[in-house]
Amino acid sequence: MIKKFERTGASSILASGAKALAVLVFTIAAASLLSTTATGTVVGTLLTGSSGTVTATWDMVYFSYDSAANGGSAFACTSSPETCDSDVSSGTALTFAGCSSGTLGTAGCLSTQEGIYVEQPIGPGSVGDTSFLTFANNANLVFSLTGISTYTNTNCASLTVGNSCVIYPGAALLLTLLPNNQTLVSLALTGNATDDGGVTESGYAGGFSQVLTQKIDGNTLLPTPANIQQYFCGSNTVTSFMQCDGGTQSISSSQSGSFTLSSAVPEPSAFALALIGGLLIGVTRIRPRSSKS
Repeated sequence: MIKKFERTGASSILASGAKALAVLVFTIAAASLLSTTATGTVVGTLLTGSSGTVTATWDMVYFSYDSAANGGSAFACTSSPETCDSDVSSGTALTFAGCSSGTLGTAGCLSTQEGIYVEQPIGPGSVGDTSFLTFANNANLVFSLTGISTYTNTNCASLTVGNSCVIYPGAALLLTLLPNNQTLVSLALTGNATDDGGVTESGYAGGFSQVLTQKIDGNTLLPTPANIQQYFCGSNTVTSFMQCDGGTQSISSSQSGSFTLSSAVPEPSAFALALIGGLLIGVTRIRPRSSKS
């Protein structure tokens, strides 16, 4: 069942209250530019989840309130104004200034279900956000957003499984056809992680994705790239963003995520290809949560 909800500064958009509607995986593969764990170098793996949803419009991504997130000394997790859109999942092992062990729950480290604020909506205007991801109990740990990849192939009607398109030329939301008429919607990002106020930064490349499994447009269309393009743009022959919806149409799903830091920074396009390949095999890192009703 799909329902409407509104966010501050955004058009009225549709949100799903049933987690079974889709599986969303929000994955950021972040790569450290430095190989040590000294102050200013963020290293390891951050896993995230939420009791809320993520909603994609034709060019934006919105998070709903995460009612399971825990507030801390940096900020409380409130629903109005909304401060927590995601939280830290078990399995996280992230080292940064004040957290040399990377062990969840250790003094100075992240803790399970610690609230995460995601600067949103995520779209073209988000590039340059200096506090893209911040943490409820660790004010020194900050992720910025410096780039969002865009693509040009709009031939969504003729895709074969594993191939991708966008609904209009220059769009950032990449649509990849999966088996069984499902679609992976992904967003490739670049940015920096810092733990010392930006004096030293660790670069990351990453992405945000959701797997659409249920019918769209009032439960009438299979969630294929061609049908998603038709849903937002009214056609499968699109030469300009001006042909597409101005923000009233949207698709929602549940969410989880992963941020991984390593010794090399991949290009966003390379990350997107790796993400697609992994999800064609199968999504395995999903934390069961109840969707916010």
